[in-house]
Amino acid sequence: MMASPCREVLKLICARTTHFLLYLGHETHITHLTHSFARMTLRILDVRVDTVTQHTIDDYIHRFLREKKLHHIVTVNPEIVMYAQTDNAYARILDEASLCVPDGIGLVYAARHSGTRIKRLTGYDLLTHLMHVAEHEQVPVFFLGGGQDVAHAAALRIKKKFPGLRVVGAEEGLRHPHEGVPDTSDDEQHKYLIEHLNLVQPKILLVAFGHPKQEKWIYEYASKIPSVHIAVGVGGLFDYISGKVRRAPWIFRAAGLEWLFRLVRQPWRLPRIGVATFKFVRQITKKRKTQ
Repeated sequence: MMASPCREVLKLICARTTHFLLYLGHETHITHLTHSFARMTLRILDVRVDTVTQHTIDDYIHRFLREKKLHHIVTVNPEIVMYAQTDNAYARILDEASLCVPDGIGLVYAARHSGTRIKRLTGYDLLTHLMHVAEHEQVPVFFLGGGQDVAHAAALRIKKKFPGLRVVGAEEGLRHPHEGVPDTSDDEQHKYLIEHLNLVQPKILLVAFGHPKQEKWIYEYASKIPSVHIAVGVGGLFDYISGKVRRAPWIFRAAGLEWLFRLVRQPWRLPRIGVATFKFVRQITKKRKTQ
């Protein structure tokens, strides 16, 4: 009974490897390199990516917390890049964000084989840096999204790692009345959530609605919470932190093969992984041919 699924996984691995090898032989479409605040900014398929690393991210966090305004940090991966190709409003949100960190390994390879070396900064690593600074500076943090009880469980786990952290709330977010999952269409829920956040006044807001909802929600609503200085869309990160979903072992993460680990454990991810890998590579190759 396992033979067929195994064959399909092997086919997928072979297909991705083939695409990847073809990709190495092509020039990546990267334009508009600029420098600001000791970083280089580049564009991959016209989506901004900032060359932030684990050595420089703390400087940004401290700076953003000092400034009395909202800073939106986006963790960019190939899936987000591809989504932005067909949603102009979403692409504009990414362009206006304070920081677009290179989360996906595909972005690293895309930059490298065009002659630009960048280092990956995963959402998990970004969160770790945020929590370290927040604990040291006693900055209040709010966990929003992730589904029923997940935000609360993630906050408890984080508190064990950072016992001095000031967690001022954990809320699953906007819930559809029938499905019990995060939803961003109910005005009454928006009103309640904004009022609640203004009551507890977090400075760092972690939003786990998944893309593109989390970035669109931050863009539209986070400015209504004056206390928030940093807002980050963290996708499914609460699932990993809470223990609901097992994180890929280190060897998979080091090799940039989290996608394979997730696929084996969660086959329903295949359509999303397809977008994030095959279509991403194909689109880059297509762009090169039209230059």
